[in-house]
Amino acid sequence: MSTDEFKLDVSDDTVMSLLRGGFVLPHDPGCGLVILLRGKSGTGKSTLALQILDMLVAKGERHYCTLEQTTDDLKFKLASMLVGQAIAKAREPDHEQGKILCNVDRFLHHLRNRLQTFDENFQEKLRTQLVSVSLPLYDEPSSEQREMCASAEYTLSNLIRKRIKDEWIQIHDTQGQNGGAIHEGPIGTFRSRVVLASRMINNVLQKSPRVQRNDAPKRARSPIIVVDGLSLLSASERETFELQKMAEYLQRFSQMAILVYEPNEDESTSLDHHADMVIELTRRSIKTPVSYLIHEICIRKARYQEAALGQHQFKIRNSGLVFFPSLHFQIHHYNYMELEQIRSKSEANRKPEPSSSADKPNSNTNPPKENVEKNVDREGSLIDLIFRPQKGESVVLLGSRNSFKTQLCLDYLARGGWGCWKNFGKSQKKEIEKGLLVSLIDNAPDIRRGLYCPWKKSQYPDCSYAKCKSEEKALIPHVHTFCQRPGCVTPAELFHYVKECIEPSAPERKSSDRFAERVVFWDLTQIDYRFPLLREDHMFVPALMDMFKTNKLKSLFMGAGNAENTKAASAMADYVLFCWRSHLPRSILAGITKPRKLTMEEPVQSLVLYVDRTPPTSSLHERKSLYYIPIYKGDKLMVPRFKSELEEKYKTELPTRKMDRYSYDMINRITEMQGVA
Repeated sequence: MSTDEFKLDVSDDTVMSLLRGGFVLPHDPGCGLVILLRGKSGTGKSTLALQILDMLVAKGERHYCTLEQTTDDLKFKLASMLVGQAIAKAREPDHEQGKILCNVDRFLHHLRNRLQTFDENFQEKLRTQLVSVSLPLYDEPSSEQREMCASAEYTLSNLIRKRIKDEWIQIHDTQGQNGGAIHEGPIGTFRSRVVLASRMINNVLQKSPRVQRNDAPKRARSPIIVVDGLSLLSASERETFELQKMAEYLQRFSQMAILVYEPNEDESTSLDHHADMVIELTRRSIKTPVSYLIHEICIRKARYQEAALGQHQFKIRNSGLVFFPSLHFQIHHYNYMELEQIRSKSEANRKPEPSSSADKPNSNTNPPKENVEKNVDREGSLIDLIFRPQKGESVVLLGSRNSFKTQLCLDYLARGGWGCWKNFGKSQKKEIEKGLLVSLIDNAPDIRRGLYCPWKKSQYPDCSYAKCKSEEKALIPHVHTFCQRPGCVTPAELFHYVKECIEPSAPERKSSDRFAERVVFWDLTQIDYRFPLLREDHMFVPALMDMFKTNKLKSLFMGAGNAENTKAASAMADYVLFCWRSHLPRSILAGITKPRKLTMEEPVQSLVLYVDRTPPTSSLHERKSLYYIPIYKGDKLMVPRFKSELEEKYKTELPTRKMDRYSYDMINRITEMQGVA
């Protein structure tokens, strides 16, 4: 028997990751999977049950039996959910019009298995309503645009509701529409107050093929049943209804059954031992540092599979429940500790390798890599010239206001990974690395309008950067942005959004395709003032760094030196760089040559860059350095283009007599801030 017959996949990637591969069925082919979905009123139990029925990639009929809602209400809820999901899939940017439009073909492609055949008239109605769903690309939508979008989604839901296939999800209610006559069934008859519920389940099971033991092919064709509204029954009626007996029969005659109910305090775990999986939805209200309500989902029991146990957050939206796994789960590495112990033991038991002729010096061998790199002159961003960070390494840039931190971050994205290596007189070009700017400072429209190369072409008349087409503002085409407005966003939610921006989620996309190869987090100081929930979670910044390192991304975190999160980030980063303004030493000024075709006065100040930390694997390890970058009139920072120029003319090793008094005091403050005498 194949493994597919023991597993039910779902179409949602996040749910698949929480289930670690889908719903696993019992190994006994005569038994189905019984799921207990419980929670207080208003926590989204019915929405989740309907969403699971829709996203299951499985054969067999789908039945939704409800005791508290009507068929029309559930069909409209299903249509609203499908419309919300289809709109999210169909949206695409149109830079010429400056709007986010919805593609009709992609909209219908998402609903192709759920809708009946339709004509061109129906497709024209959809196209008319999808025009109203469009949103501005660069500006924030106005209140009128939001109302128009909500009205169009409501109209689309009504149109889709009439076209949903009846056999896609068969809904049974207590209003007599799909109830049928009262008769004996697999579960049997019950007392008069619960006879409607027994009627629906009996009809579903009798019309579907019976599942015999050790007959696996029939289990794949047996129904998938949801029984909702059991919370309307009182405690005594639940005893009459014999929920435990119903769970046993559903396990025997269905492929998968979901029981949705709100338990009493005295029976919160009475059905847990009869269910194969227990999923609980809860609401948690926090009072400090702000008042906020958080929805959480917890998989409390999974008998046949290894699910993601623990508390995970979710939000209820028109498209259904949107899940945000816990921070620990998102950065968790599968069987990390077991594998690490095996690696550690293997290294301890490893025998030393015998000496070979390779250890002996040979004049015919190639020179070491370090000697070759001395002859390489590299062009790139200023941070790349100083550190040359490798894939997976992180840099923390700290400084006060007006210390060019923003320009250095944009320079890191604009000229990152691009340049010209002049190796022994030969030029070798390299492709530009894609960049991601995660901004917590400003809103998205201002960020995207101001995303340009900080070093205008007028400063470098001989700059060979091919993308600089405008002398005033050269937009960075290989960089995309993610902007988070201030508010009560949880660490798991923001972490999930950032992860989606760098990792391809579509299964057909290759693993080598990347949305970004270097990331700038801008900036850490805003966490202390604009995001109260992020400020209280000390695991958020380490989790981000670990995710970037795991995905082999170069990352740059920017912030002020006195914030709490910046102190934590500087303790974990591979490279730490402080910057401030100071006077320009005469020894540095004497060696500066002005760029060609550029008329400027003498520099008035300098931007001091202090290298505070480098990793042990770097050639700069345990070497403290200062870089004096001249600042000309009008706050124009003149950065060098090549590494050789930076090392020869702007660098000063510590300790040195060339350092000014202000820089000396700043280094002492940095040392005291890090707790070193």
